[in-house]
This record gives sequence, C-alpha cells and structure tokens, in this order.
Amino acid sequence: MKAFSPLKPWLNRTQSLPSFKYLQDTSPTLELGASVIFDDYVPLFKLHRQRAQSLPISWEQQRNYVELALDIINSDEGGWLDREEVQMILDELGNPPDACYPIYMFTVKRDTFEEVLYIGKTSSKFSRFSGGHTAAVKMHHPKYDGFEKRVYFGCITFLNENNSLPLEWIHPKNFSLELLDSIESQLIHSLKPTLNTQKKKNYCALHPTSIHIQNTTSDSMYLNDYMISPY
Repeated sequence: MKAFSPLKPWLNRTQSLPSFKYLQDTSPTLELGASVIFDDYVPLFKLHRQRAQSLPISWEQQRNYVELALDIINSDEGGWLDREEVQMILDELGNPPDACYPIYMFTVKRDTFEEVLYIGKTSSKFSRFSGGHTAAVKMHHPKYDGFEKRVYFGCITFLNENNSLPLEWIHPKNFSLELLDSIESQLIHSLKPTLNTQKKKNYCALHPTSIHIQNTTSDSMYLNDYMISPY
C-alpha cells in the first residue's frame, strides 16, 4: 500500500501546521463537505498480506509525534518550521507516522466496467482480512469468474474555514470515530453495494455531509469525482 503522511508537508516546509491545541477546540465544518480519496488498491488474492489499519492507533500516533516534535523545538504551536527545526525533529523522531486508510471497497472490474460490491471501515487494531473476509469469500462465486477483483483503500479529509483536516487530526477521538462511521454509512446507503447487508436501506449517518469521492489510482477512473449528498 502507498504510504503518505499528513505531517509531511509541514516537515517539507510547504505548509504550516495548525496548533493541535487549536484543533482540540474546533470541529470540521460539515457544510463544507469531506473527501474520500482512494489512491491505492491491491488484488483480492493479496488482501491477507495487508497490515491492520486502525484509526484510533493512527490518531494517537499523529498526536504523539506532534507533541514530541514541538517539545524538541520548544514551541507551543505548529506554524512554519525552519530548516534547522526540521532536521532536529527528524534526527530525534525519524519520519512522521503514515496516514490511516480507514475506508475500503471491494470491486470487480473487466475492461471499462467496474462495480463496487462491498464497502467497510477498518477501525480495529486487528486486521479484518487476516482470517478471511466474508465478502471476499463471496467474491469467489462463479458469477464473478473472469473479473479482476480489487480492494481499494481510502483516506478521509474534512475541512473547516482555515484548514484541511485529516480524520486523525479531529478531536476528540470519539468524534473522529463517529465521523468515520457516518462516512461509511453514507457510502453504503448511496452506492448500495451488493454484498453489504447493513446500512443500505436505513440512513444511519449521525453527521451527514457532502462527500467528494476521488479515485487517483493510475488505471481506473471508477467513482472519480463522484458526489454524494448529505441526505
């Protein structure tokens, strides 16, 4: 799976970092919407090799890295870094933690046709995939013979008036988890994947928002620039 960190632009000095103390007192502006970006996939037969994705763990890793980094440079706020501060942080802490990919979707693809069969969230610290996923087993049905079977992984970003807010930066942690559940609920209710059994008929999103889906993989435009309304 591709690796990226929302903290990289801060350490590359291309973007300032909002104070995490500020983030504790703010919330995403749901009227501005959210982005779900599927930027990587694996073939279904390689799914068991994927490491566990855990939003709670990633949330803690992001916060801890920032707190330690600010201690190193003796700062109470993120802001902009100079080159010396960047080097101090990297020397002490190494590279920042990767983002979590807490949303995934199973698809079948043949030529220009592609269809989503299942959408889920990887919110446990234990991999759902290591023991065999129920939907993945069902994709071995003969009716899917001849199709390429893919598992896409997506990250989620919200906005407020001043910042782009990765899901891991949203406080408190329980609210971040609620937003993840709401995004999953909206995706399932709107796209109605065949193999999902819950959330298709009933609208379960506690924090509805407009969702802009982006597919930035190199060989598929499936669902790219697809918009989902809040209701």
